[in-house]
Amino acid sequence: MTSKPVLSHTTSYKNNGSRVYIRDKKYCWIPASVVSTDTTSNTAIVSVDLAANWVSITSHTSDEQFDEENEREITVKLSDYPGGELPKQNADENGKLLAKSDMVDLPNLHEAGILYNLKCQHASGIPYSRVGDIVVAMNPFQRIENLYNEEKQKFYVNKIIWGGNQTSDKDFSMVRSKSTVASFFKFEKTHYDPHIYETSSRAYSGLYGMGASDQTILVSGESGAGKTETVKIVMSHLTKIATFHDGKDPPAKEIIDSVALSETLVTRILDSNPIFEAFGNATTLRNDNSSRFGRYTQLKFQLIQTSTNTFRKGPKPKRYTCVLSGADCTTYLLEKARIVSHVSKERNFHIFYQLLASPNNFRSQVLDVLANATSKSFRYVGKPVIDIIGGKSDAQNWTDTQKDLCGLGIAGDKLLTMMRALCVILQLGNLTFGPDPANDDHTIVLNTDELGKLSEIMGISASLLNAALTERTITARGETHKVLLKVREAMDARDALAKEIYARLFDWLVKFINAATLGEKQNDNEHSYRNIGLLDLFGFEAFDVNRFEQLCINYANEKLQYKYARDNFRSLQEEYEAEGIDLFDFASVDNSSILNLIESRLGLFAVLNEECVLPNGNAKSFVYKAKKVHKDQPALVKKLLHGPSEFGIKHFAGDVVYDASEFIACNKDSISVDLIECASKSSNSLISDEFIKLSNEKKELSQVKGRRGAIFNQMTCTKFKSQVTSLMAVIDQSRTQFIRCIKPNKSMKPYVTDHTHTLVQLSSAGLLTAITIVRESYPDNLLYDEVFDRFQCLVPIAVSSDTNLKDQVSTLLSTVLDGMEKAVGSKMSYPFALGKTKVYFRVGSLEILESDRLNMYTKHALFIQSCVRRNLAMLKFAKMKEAVTLLRAHVLRKLTRTKYLKCRAGVIMLQTWIRRVLACDELLDLRKVDAAKNIQKRWRSRAPRIEFSKFKNATLLLQNVIRRAKNRTNFSSAMAACVEAARKDNTRIKLQHIISQEVAVHNSSGTDPWVLLGQCNKIMGDLGSNLYEVRHSCSDMKDEVRESKETISHLNTALQYSEAAYQAIKNNSNSSDVNTQKIQGQLRDSKMKINRHGKLLKFVNANHADYKRMKENELFELRQTIERNEREAAQEREASNKEVVKLVLQMKKERNNERKSLKQENARLQDNIKSMQEGYNDDIAQMLNVIEEREETKSAYDDDGENEVSALKIEIAKLKAQHSAEMTGLRNQQRSRSSISRQATLGI
Repeated sequence: MTSKPVLSHTTSYKNNGSRVYIRDKKYCWIPASVVSTDTTSNTAIVSVDLAANWVSITSHTSDEQFDEENEREITVKLSDYPGGELPKQNADENGKLLAKSDMVDLPNLHEAGILYNLKCQHASGIPYSRVGDIVVAMNPFQRIENLYNEEKQKFYVNKIIWGGNQTSDKDFSMVRSKSTVASFFKFEKTHYDPHIYETSSRAYSGLYGMGASDQTILVSGESGAGKTETVKIVMSHLTKIATFHDGKDPPAKEIIDSVALSETLVTRILDSNPIFEAFGNATTLRNDNSSRFGRYTQLKFQLIQTSTNTFRKGPKPKRYTCVLSGADCTTYLLEKARIVSHVSKERNFHIFYQLLASPNNFRSQVLDVLANATSKSFRYVGKPVIDIIGGKSDAQNWTDTQKDLCGLGIAGDKLLTMMRALCVILQLGNLTFGPDPANDDHTIVLNTDELGKLSEIMGISASLLNAALTERTITARGETHKVLLKVREAMDARDALAKEIYARLFDWLVKFINAATLGEKQNDNEHSYRNIGLLDLFGFEAFDVNRFEQLCINYANEKLQYKYARDNFRSLQEEYEAEGIDLFDFASVDNSSILNLIESRLGLFAVLNEECVLPNGNAKSFVYKAKKVHKDQPALVKKLLHGPSEFGIKHFAGDVVYDASEFIACNKDSISVDLIECASKSSNSLISDEFIKLSNEKKELSQVKGRRGAIFNQMTCTKFKSQVTSLMAVIDQSRTQFIRCIKPNKSMKPYVTDHTHTLVQLSSAGLLTAITIVRESYPDNLLYDEVFDRFQCLVPIAVSSDTNLKDQVSTLLSTVLDGMEKAVGSKMSYPFALGKTKVYFRVGSLEILESDRLNMYTKHALFIQSCVRRNLAMLKFAKMKEAVTLLRAHVLRKLTRTKYLKCRAGVIMLQTWIRRVLACDELLDLRKVDAAKNIQKRWRSRAPRIEFSKFKNATLLLQNVIRRAKNRTNFSSAMAACVEAARKDNTRIKLQHIISQEVAVHNSSGTDPWVLLGQCNKIMGDLGSNLYEVRHSCSDMKDEVRESKETISHLNTALQYSEAAYQAIKNNSNSSDVNTQKIQGQLRDSKMKINRHGKLLKFVNANHADYKRMKENELFELRQTIERNEREAAQEREASNKEVVKLVLQMKKERNNERKSLKQENARLQDNIKSMQEGYNDDIAQMLNVIEEREETKSAYDDDGENEVSALKIEIAKLKAQHSAEMTGLRNQQRSRSSISRQATLGI
């Protein structure tokens, strides 16, 4: 949500001049303060005083230059302003703008005051204001939290429908007139904020009771003002009112049953709104979700009469409740032209984009070619400028639309048929036409592939479609001819078919929704049903180029303005004239001349129809005839600068110039017979059924006698006029409520107001005139005898009974309302006016009389109340005195018991602390024993470990030396053996080489000896390799034997060294045990000292507990004495109280002495603890000395044990620090114990 700015139109003015408004070309009105005036030149110098946040809350659409500098001085002519005076601001002494929820209450009522009042409300996040019973709604362009919640709905229902705002004065009903004057001027002022729920609640309450009738709520405003959202909110509220009740009486059974039956109907009615938005709304330059059709919804309510649950005798009063039983919707002037064309920054109807954004599987079910299609695939749709409508994407909106359609029964094949009809429209837009190369006068479809797709969708042959789009059948004198269409005519025929299909589909959808929301038939009792109509119609439109649609829209707004003026002004004027009261001319709100110009027998619609039936009718001829027929009509604007097809009308909202170049075509809105017959053959049941109906209508029209009049009835303007006339007839039979919607700026930003744009809408809505008339009229009236009887008590002077009643009333009112006259221009405005039969009061006058009457009654009632209250107060005082006495006794008992409980709690807490101290001491002893054991273990193991380490290192060194000597001897013998083996191997190899040479020489001869010699050589080689392997294995065995001997030798040596080391370690351990025993003896002595001190502390605590117990017994006996004394007589009670006070003072002295002795005992105990700590420190010091002596007398082999001694020192230091911390905690506990004992003593 957009952050709300702080409205700061409360700036401090530099001077003390009057605060006024001055005209500006850019902002229409700007605030200023008067610096000085010059009566000679009739001018004034003003200082512009813009708000600090002027730029953030103000916008403009003008190209005029504006100086944003504040406090600049401007000279203005007073003659340019009404009455020669600058309009004053509605501000207090500090310059703060006075914003009124009801603009009739503004002190200074003028155009600028109304504008800035709405601006102040809008900048504060308040969208609703009131003018009488007309609600003015400024579009906030955001969702305001808690503005439409259920609590807000119930509030207005309880206030308006169930009588939550009614007064208990039985005579107050005489204050309001019972005449037939419009409710706009008889509106009862309320004390709650204006809201559209107020309008819906008033419409609902008007369905039953006296003067019950049908109701109509007219919602008007321009595009983007929030009309559609307002209608939806009002409709939702009306459907839920029956479920609310006043809380006094539970709803009757028949009401509960009816509400339960209508829940499904309510859901359908509310679900129809998103469907209408999807098929009838589009994005325009002014609004992202603009309604492109008018809608009148009739909500039908069934009146259920029930009896109230009262226990009084006699007939029970009847109560009515209205339960929704159905709804019926009528649409007007759907903008079919948007189907085939729209400007670049706008969109077609939402349903097309929603269908193209639907899931692929659904689109495949509709059409195969639609699965991969986008909005760019269709010319009628084009690329959308936005895809977020109402905070949701087109895909999300499609989900909602499909869900709502299914809720109404449009699902399955019926839904697919409707979607395929939309696809026909999309495919029609893709057809392109061009001249036939063989015949320039003939037109053909250029893209036959698109025509083939259309043929498949519609289920009609391509040749038949081509003929229907490029040819037209004309019947003249009983003969039928085929006329070839030109390219432009073929394109118009294509567009006409697309528009007609969508219009028929939209009408079919409306009928289907009406059938689903109609409910039960209302034929049992017509008088038991009432209707509330909601009209959401186009606002007044004036563009740069205004066409036929704008004329129809503005005509409908003129009819509504006529209804508005007739209901709110004409009846008032007739009553004032009948009573002989002069007011002012109402001609400024009378627009009957404009309606005569448009809808009379020779009006613009009639002239247009005549021109449409002529063979050569055209726009220029229509404009010429209209200007000639209505040359004396002041509402018709005739200017020389107008084109031949242009004319202007002076509407109630301003002058509008119309371009009639397309009036003829739009009014005819015809489609050729060829297209109707072609579409009737479609396989799409929806299209074929609707076009068969259209074909039958055309045939019936051709057979009707007086065919000219029948043709006129088929014209668009005639049908629209008939619809509006029938709508106004329905509205005339009902009581009308008005909601005027205002669009504060064109950029749709929250908290921002465009002055020029807002003033144009205020003028178009007639609110400026309405407020002025309400302010200058007399909204309240009473008969003469009612005034005299009701307010005679206010006159202090006696009125003669012989005087005429009218004169008596005049004297009475002149006396009471003296000084309320004020000057308005050159005339005086009086607070009341005397008619022939009634007295009429201006705004606020009757309220002053009622206030004075109430004050007079209040003054006398206060005296009576004071006497009654005095007697009641005396009785109450006597009862309170008796109750106080009893209460005092209970309080004293309670205080005594509370003190006892505090004392007991203190003793228990002291015992707890003492137990904790003893437990801590025991824990400390255990820790000391554990630490001593750790010291002993470490000291005993230190010296042997050092000796063993030294012997081990020496042994390893000796082993290395011996092994090196042995390895050197073994290496020499092995080397000699290897040399000898190598020598023998070389000799053998040489011998084998010689034998091999000889064998090689004598092999050729083949002699046997040489063969034998060769074999011997081979055997010698094998023996040599075996000898090498035997040598290698012998060497490995020798190595293993040698290593075994060395291992045995090493083990023997290590055993000897270990025995020697063990004997040395044993000797050192014996000497360490002697020192450890000395240390343990010292620790044992310290522990005995601590135990003795602990026993002493326990003895002191036991004595203190006995003393406490004795004092508690004394306190118990004292409490019994006090209770016994309280039961004595009042005389003895005072003496007993004195004795008790003395006894208490004595006990306090004893407690003080006891506290002193306790302090002494605590001090002694602290001294003991201190001495114990000093003894402990001495013991630790002795231990350290022993260790130092041990270090001095240690043997030579202890040089490497310095680390172990250091660790022992650190352990002792830690033990010392731990003991110090525990002793500190013990002292803290002792101090807290002393404090608790002191508190317990004070409590006692």
